Amino acid sequence: MNLSLIIFTIGILGFVLNRKNIILMLISIEIMLLAITFLILVSSLSFDDILGQTYAIYIIAIAGAESAIGLGILVAFYRLRGRSIVSGFFGRKIGISGAEIITCFGVVTTTMLAILAFFEVGLNNIPVSIQVSR
Repeated sequence: MNLSLIIFTIGILGFVLNRKNIILMLISIEIMLLAITFLILVSSLSFDDILGQTYAIYIIAIAGAESAIGLGILVAFYRLRGRSIVSGFFGRKIGISGAEIITCFGVVTTTMLAILAFFEVGLNNIPVSIQVSR
């Protein structure tokens, strides 16, 4: 669990410190998702529950979809501005259209993480939750 926390912290630091480069922001988000996946796998093995392992497969699939959406947004931003470097957020230095692209990226990522974090469906479509403590 400590390794997962360290990897997640590295992902957060990478996201915060590299706010000007969209590619590094995407890589940092992927690192955070992989840290969460690793934590779920370790918890699944310690509780001897197969549901956590299947849930990890879902997270990996969602992370792949999130990468595809993020790279699509990057291509759209590059076509719009001719560069992949972001100078500011919410219309300060990149204009309204660039801010809309970044805001849509943030909304999609937040929605995906909220769905993954707060609602898990079991194999027989019954809502279940992950118990963190015993």
